[in-house]
Amino acid sequence: MCIRDRYKDQFPELALFDRMLEYEQTIDELIARKRYEIPEMIYRPPLKVKRVLRLHVFNEHYQPPLSMPNSPPHWTLKIRGRLLNDDGLVGSAYLKKLSYFIRQVEVVFNHFDYPDAQPIVWKRSASSQTQDFEALEIRKMGNRETTVKIFLHIHQNPPKYKLTSKLESILGLGECTRVQTLVALWEYIKMNRLQDKEHRNLINNDAALFEAFGVESMQVDSINARLKALLEPLPPLEIEHRVRLQGSIEENESFFDTIVEVDYPLNMDVLPFYVSKFPINEERPPVPPEPPKPSASPNQKPLPTKAPRGAEQTPTNPFIALHQNVKKIEKRQAEIVEKLKKHKAMRDAFEEYRKSPSVFIENFMANQTQLLKVMTEPSEPSQHMPSSAAFLLEHEDIVEREIRNYTSGQTKPSHN
Repeated sequence: MCIRDRYKDQFPELALFDRMLEYEQTIDELIARKRYEIPEMIYRPPLKVKRVLRLHVFNEHYQPPLSMPNSPPHWTLKIRGRLLNDDGLVGSAYLKKLSYFIRQVEVVFNHFDYPDAQPIVWKRSASSQTQDFEALEIRKMGNRETTVKIFLHIHQNPPKYKLTSKLESILGLGECTRVQTLVALWEYIKMNRLQDKEHRNLINNDAALFEAFGVESMQVDSINARLKALLEPLPPLEIEHRVRLQGSIEENESFFDTIVEVDYPLNMDVLPFYVSKFPINEERPPVPPEPPKPSASPNQKPLPTKAPRGAEQTPTNPFIALHQNVKKIEKRQAEIVEKLKKHKAMRDAFEEYRKSPSVFIENFMANQTQLLKVMTEPSEPSQHMPSSAAFLLEHEDIVEREIRNYTSGQTKPSHN
């Protein structure tokens, strides 16, 4: 039983102190983790954050006047999209066009209103930079109101898949990437100890994995190939819009929100702080003053002066200065903690004196007496020690015997 447990009932503040230490340890772990995660985030592919993409779907119609009988009537379907910030306002932090978030668009017309109309499909290609657009416009000749269906396939990098119901019940994942599926599956195998003890490349499936994969055992190298049959593409976003040929644009518009992933907007000012190497708490030595130069004649032109080395004021990164200030504050904090420890010792001493002055004085005098005895004790060895001269003169027989034993041991031949 340790001292802390012995006095825990008498001092309830110890429990609060233990909780404070636990919180401090948790905060230190979080800070250390973030200091490793942020530099890795720069060198790795950019992280993704989820944002709301608001789609604006509306249509415009054109009815030619009677003076232009050869101009056919038509209507135009338009699809626009903008990202929203956390506060719900349309944000400009991500200057990405609509084509950046869409992989494929398919517009299907109603065959009862337009029997000859074919579906219109747009697909994202490798050279999509030349096909970037902020709005998708589809023009259709005719003057009939109809209902169109829009199928939007959201672009994802890396692509995500939907797990089958059997695999989803095992891993507890819905939409995820192939890598995330492999990691979760391997964690399930290790947690349930399904890896064969003798043949480490063999996985012995339990009842759940047997129902999902259909085999009792499988090789580790074949897991990636077997997952292809268990990963399904995500269904597209289906939008149904009613095309009206009367009224204003506000009366013929509709809005739809969907979740997309965009690159993490890392501030460019943070990059030099984590990428470049810089000294911490390094102060430049003072620059010695230059010796006075001889005065020049009035007719001589003054030479251009050059600033001494190290005197140039180079701009300092604000994050480097902030980190150095944090180090100084931590050093000052350590000094304050040491002072607090000294004040606490003095406070405890005064508290004991307040409770019982006589006992405190007796203990204090006993400690001082013991210290004084140690300080004034002679450094010469005691007479009762075998190494002292008085002991050797008093016990000559013991000395003679020990010398005889020593010399006899030295003259005897050694036996291997």
